[in-house]
Amino acid sequence: MRVLFALISAIAICIQVFADDNVVCNRFIVTTVSSGRILSISLDTDLPDKALLYVGVWRHYTLKGIAEETAVAYESSVWTVAELKAGKQLTIDHEAWQKAVMYRQRFFYVLNGRYFRVADIDRGNLTLNVDMKFSQTELFGENNSKLHGTAVKGRSVKASQKVPNALNQVMVNRIVAYGETLKQSDPDDLNLEFRHNSKFPARIYELPENIMVSKQNDKSQIRYVEPMQAFTVLRIGAREKSRIFLVRTDIDDKQVTGWLTIRGLLGLPTR
Repeated sequence: MRVLFALISAIAICIQVFADDNVVCNRFIVTTVSSGRILSISLDTDLPDKALLYVGVWRHYTLKGIAEETAVAYESSVWTVAELKAGKQLTIDHEAWQKAVMYRQRFFYVLNGRYFRVADIDRGNLTLNVDMKFSQTELFGENNSKLHGTAVKGRSVKASQKVPNALNQVMVNRIVAYGETLKQSDPDDLNLEFRHNSKFPARIYELPENIMVSKQNDKSQIRYVEPMQAFTVLRIGAREKSRIFLVRTDIDDKQVTGWLTIRGLLGLPTR
């Protein structure tokens, strides 16, 4: 009887230790108020205050001949839960966004030899994404194994919502027509350091310079460039009927050199 009691007590202690080690998130509610060019964001959550969050404000658009939407950011920052619970205000700078889209088109033209013309823009809405930064081992364990709760989906916590915010039609027309001017672009005045201004992480294949990307490449060689991260294009390569790009960037405090596909440069979701 004493042995049974001791065993039950040991199991109870183990369960308690496991429970104490877990982080539970049952609530992750993002609230926005848009007033002119000011966007106010606040968060109600039971995540720890020091947890880090990616906060991005994007406007989506489509490219001619490509079905998927891509997006360029007005803002992409890393904030703590405590900062977002206290509330943040962002300035929506349409002129800066227009320049970013045009620079992106011109960058692709120089690297790829043809431009990707903007076909349509979501001129009525912004998209707000709030995603928990994944690699926080100290708080949530390896691969977020200690994170549990009703708000947790796919080992992470995230929220996305549309925010009504109009873009002037004159600016839309200017961006859509911009591709025609690229034929006069001078590649020498374009800096090949590029900021990954996209909603989706870009997938880099960490391979030696003399090995091209193929469908057989090991998934362990894949690294991801997060939104707004800078990388430098070192060389252009060819793979079957498309170009690929040798790039260098920093990932997890380590310099990484690898190959990036045109989909990664375009900011399209990976297949």
